Amino acid sequence: MATITNAEFLTGLLKALYKVARRRTTQRYADDIISSSIESMKDEYEFFNAIEIHQYDATEDEMDIEVDYVVNHISDYDIGKSVGLLLRLLYTEMNEQVGLYFLTELVEYTDKEVTKKLRQFEIDLDQIQNEQHLLYIRREKQKQARAKKTGSKDSDNLLGYTWGSVASWKHEPGSPFCVLYDKNGKVLDRINLDRVIQHYVERLSGVTEKEYKNYAEYEQQVQIMEKDYALLEMMQTRDMDADAAANLLRVSQDELNEMIRKLTRVEMIHFTSHDTVELTEKALEILTERGQKHEKEKKA
Repeated sequence: MATITNAEFLTGLLKALYKVARRRTTQRYADDIISSSIESMKDEYEFFNAIEIHQYDATEDEMDIEVDYVVNHISDYDIGKSVGLLLRLLYTEMNEQVGLYFLTELVEYTDKEVTKKLRQFEIDLDQIQNEQHLLYIRREKQKQARAKKTGSKDSDNLLGYTWGSVASWKHEPGSPFCVLYDKNGKVLDRINLDRVIQHYVERLSGVTEKEYKNYAEYEQQVQIMEKDYALLEMMQTRDMDADAAANLLRVSQDELNEMIRKLTRVEMIHFTSHDTVELTEKALEILTERGQKHEKEKKA
């Protein structure tokens, strides 16, 4: 069991989030996404007001994060639900491939005690990342449909500045970062040179980084998601008990219980009594969309 407090957990997690996000994009873009996501959490989860993130020094990579001890009295359920929502907000805000594997990398940069606490709060990073991949695929299809319809591509400036705004830049020997300044000497951004060089090589070589070292493991994760949908579809078309569902899906009772827990957390099913679950409106809408898609694919 993890021994760190909720305050220590949130501090460690936020520092890891900043480190990973900055590695994958520019400091300014990463900081804006994280700060705006935290700000948006405060209406629903008041204890997020206990988090203070102080202005950074442009030459430093560490953030000064303070979390008031009041969060130590917040329930595991509220901490787990809020952190899961925060992670989903972050990948929703991140642009295209920038955030596609940031949860995989987050585990590498997160202290072991923080990782233990994630499990204690029942925050399933694999589940969240699978959702992220599905969202990315859906976004790409929507983007292609828009481009086909309008004959153009999206051209929003996600940085908030252009090359014309950059008056000078400075790189300290041995540092992985390059600091950009405007004509008034104000810091515009900090660029991770490792990421820039990687992007340059990948773009010219046409070969992208394989961030899932074990592709079979990723395929297994996708298969688990398909079984989740299979369970939802069975619940939609027939009445059954847990034993029948486990047999039809060819999973153990423990695996079925884990599927039910995941689907409950993402609001696809809900308990109507201590041993009875039903589909939510959200699940019914998704299943209808999937059914229509499959019909179109059959006719094509």
